[in-house]
Amino acid sequence: MKISIKRKIKQRAPHKPTRVHRDKSKYTRKGRKANERRKELVAAEHERVKEGRKDDVFSLWFMPEGEIADELSSLIARLSREHSTPAFEPHVTLIGEINLPIAAAISRTRELATSIPPFDIRLNRVAHHDRYFQCIFLRADKTPEIMNAHSSACTVFEQTDTEEYLPHLSLVYGKLDTKTRQRVIQCTGNMMNIKFRAREIFLYYTEGEPTGWRCLSRFPCGGDQ
Repeated sequence: MKISIKRKIKQRAPHKPTRVHRDKSKYTRKGRKANERRKELVAAEHERVKEGRKDDVFSLWFMPEGEIADELSSLIARLSREHSTPAFEPHVTLIGEINLPIAAAISRTRELATSIPPFDIRLNRVAHHDRYFQCIFLRADKTPEIMNAHSSACTVFEQTDTEEYLPHLSLVYGKLDTKTRQRVIQCTGNMMNIKFRAREIFLYYTEGEPTGWRCLSRFPCGGDQ
């Protein structure tokens, strides 16, 4: 006589989220970067309150993409190494020295971006100046599109132009003497023919040294996704 034993079916316990499930942000590269950025912003907020400052400092940039961005980044990095100057991302500043709370800066940048359609930025002659942020730079053509974009930015952010807007893409920050600046231009070439499409406005935190600058947000021009 065979005895059949019916196996007791084990009831699966309700799923309890593991530590990984509870906080994926600690275990993914994207999550870690987001956490790091939040921590940086919180630290900056605490520092601002500690020093009695109300707002951060931001700038709006147009930035090249792809091969053009790579080539300009390599050139900026090389010149930085050769002259012991800060390295930074290649960009054309639309407007700088924005002093606002973060939420207000983001909101106004979004509003501005919807009113500016994409357009081309042309960079040509290499120039130099004794100003720190315009030590050596590429001049951008003063087209109606870029000048109107700057005017719109001043309106949205309630800024008054204290001097004529000079659209440009910096290659070197610093205080190099005139002969050194001229020598760099001779070695680099005094003319370049670069064109890139301004598709987005980048909101950058630009307080302090360039090593601490970071992108907070980016918005498509014309509101395109």
